[in-house]
Amino acid sequence: APEATAPEADYVDEKLPNIRKVIAKAMHNSLSTMAQLTLNTSFDATKILALREQLKANAEKFGYGNITLNDMILFAVSRVILNHRSLNANYLDDTMRFFNTVNLGIAVDTDRGLLVPTLMHAEKLSLNELSAQAKALIGEAQKGTIAPDKLKNGSFTVTNLGSLGIESFTPVINPPQTGILGVDTITRRIKEVDGCDVTYPAMGLSLTFDHRALDGAPAAKFLKELAACAEPAPDMAKFEAVFELLSEVKEWKPAKTIGTRVYDDKAFVESVRSQASEGRPLSARQLEFLVKMAVMYSDQIS
Repeated sequence: APEATAPEADYVDEKLPNIRKVIAKAMHNSLSTMAQLTLNTSFDATKILALREQLKANAEKFGYGNITLNDMILFAVSRVILNHRSLNANYLDDTMRFFNTVNLGIAVDTDRGLLVPTLMHAEKLSLNELSAQAKALIGEAQKGTIAPDKLKNGSFTVTNLGSLGIESFTPVINPPQTGILGVDTITRRIKEVDGCDVTYPAMGLSLTFDHRALDGAPAAKFLKELAACAEPAPDMAKFEAVFELLSEVKEWKPAKTIGTRVYDDKAFVESVRSQASEGRPLSARQLEFLVKMAVMYSDQIS
């Protein structure tokens, strides 16, 4: 008679890899020692989506890299969070460490597990610089080549599940930080405009904060300011055409000094163009001066 074969087991036991043990310990410590609470909001993403398309279309002209929506949210966080010091901080037992710079943690899904590299001094970076450095850190984390020192000293973290279609979630804080922002997917919502219901793309934001370090109102104010910063993304189309015209100018008027101020047309245009290339919005006054210069130098513009 043929030998009986052992039935196939219904399960497999595997030892946890060391990195999974580290993550498990950190997440358990986070949830068991903090008073975590999550707030959710969303903003109209119409303009930020349009800005990304403009950046892609003009990447070669202005020297942009592949700037993603996540880069733009990271950039907005780096500019807003310094106004909310209790979220840009570490909770150290009986001491709060408030950071004067933004060391932005970026949650990265890797084959080995969750890693959070830190983008140091993010508030000093242009949008293009931030995008490039973030991609470099993410790449090192995913390849497993990232140095341990690059996984430390974060003051706040951003995690993005939007690309996976998640509409809302509860991100877990990376101790000893006091907050973490979750970026959600874009969904279609309805709002009233001039008495009519219109649909718009809404991007969700989920903020988890440590209630030991700050109360609900300050956390909500950060989320409100962040949404307000991200929603009215600068419209590059307003000044793109002006830059195109001024690029034809060959002979600029010499700089002149009036009182203590130096007026230099060429330097002004180059400064504003650099500001625009960094993703920083132009003021109405700057745009007005650009248009005036286009008129002033019209004899050199075809």
